[in-house]
Amino acid sequence: MSYDFSQFGRHLGEGSGIEELMEDLGQALANAGPDTKMLGGGQPARIPEINAVWKRRIEEIIEQHGGLEK
Repeated sequence: MSYDFSQFGRHLGEGSGIEELMEDLGQALANAGPDTKMLGGGQPARIPEINAVWKRRIEEIIEQHGGLEK
């Protein structure tokens, strides 16, 4: 049985970004050497220096009157 899908239906049936990401991660893991560090695909590695930047910026926003409401 064959169905004729609309352009939107065809678009929905195509691959998704997460599907491509998982494929890329799987290939990287399969070809990984002993020094490869898998940092995740959506859950990035925690970098203390970057966390400090985010913390400082969030504190600045909170200190501003109405900062969180903007």
